[in-house]
Amino acid sequence: PARREAVGMLQAAALSVGAQTRPGQLAVDIVAADPSTAAAADVLAEELRRLGHPARVTDVTGLREVLAAAAGDIRAREEAALAGRRDAAAVMRLVVVFAMDVGRAAMESRDETSRRSGLDDLRILTRRGPATRVHLLAWWRAPSRLAEDLGPVNRDDIAAWVSAGLPGSDLFGLAGHRPVNAGTTPNRAVLFDRHAQADPRTVVPFAPLGTR
Repeated sequence: PARREAVGMLQAAALSVGAQTRPGQLAVDIVAADPSTAAAADVLAEELRRLGHPARVTDVTGLREVLAAAAGDIRAREEAALAGRRDAAAVMRLVVVFAMDVGRAAMESRDETSRRSGLDDLRILTRRGPATRVHLLAWWRAPSRLAEDLGPVNRDDIAAWVSAGLPGSDLFGLAGHRPVNAGTTPNRAVLFDRHAQADPRTVVPFAPLGTR
């Protein structure tokens, strides 16, 4: 996959959420699972802080902790909503991960007390997070790794995805078992938003922040 395009699109997506959210109403955890994305993660965090949002950056060693904290927050927000506390999800939470599949070994490990794995927490985040205003923006380096991490039951929990540098045949499963002919040429990407469009379409990917 095209690393430069993936980094730029992930930064753009996170910054777009920040720009549409009032200062102080968004908390962001950024994980640079791939060491080569550390600078990009720092630049994104700096831009988000300029918009008035707290942003914390960690590397792959912190991925398990970030996912566990997000899953715990989701459960707490669900319980608060059931109790009728309207302020339970006042602040939106965003988890941003560069190269999620780099942390697969850490996600497979289970907590000694709860016996939950990082994959369990990831699946809680994708399935139950949006309803509690806890969201994930992440980049996987291959569709097969995304499918493995989410599992066969949870793949449809991804509301939208964008791909760069992959042939259409690799996207067949993600696109609902339909041919993908859009966006597979250089400097183009494929965008599929399940809620807004019937078929994948071509987009021009964003360059990473700080580049020309």
